[in-house]
Amino acid sequence: MKKIKTNNLVIGIVVVFVMISLVVVAMLLFGGKKESQKEKLSKSLEAMGTDFYENYYYPQIATTDEERKEFVKKYENMGIKINLDNLSRYNTSQNEERVKEFVNEETKEKCDQTNTRVIIYPKSPYKKESYELKVELVCGFDKEK
Repeated sequence: MKKIKTNNLVIGIVVVFVMISLVVVAMLLFGGKKESQKEKLSKSLEAMGTDFYENYYYPQIATTDEERKEFVKKYENMGIKINLDNLSRYNTSQNEERVKEFVNEETKEKCDQTNTRVIIYPKSPYKKESYELKVELVCGFDKEK
């Protein structure tokens, strides 16, 4: 009789532990921090910049890999700046619609198309995918309320 009570207690503790674990996992998966509009626009700008650099700019800057390497090496520190206006004209089938989303939902302020930009910093070994991106959003997110 005592053994049955002990087994029931152990089973009860395991069931409670499993239920608490499931609740914690569900909260982590579904109750996480919602992505802000600033973060969404930054990711969108990064995606457009990546597409521009890898699929348009880099292949056209020279005819050989060695020439490309020498060309992009010059921009390692100063970066290659592509603003939202230029990105809107590249790959218009996709980017034209994306650029329309660059409006601060809180203030209804459109992002500055000249100063909202992505800066691409080529890095050694200066291949198509070897670079870092920096995003600059000028959309009124940093204004005091």
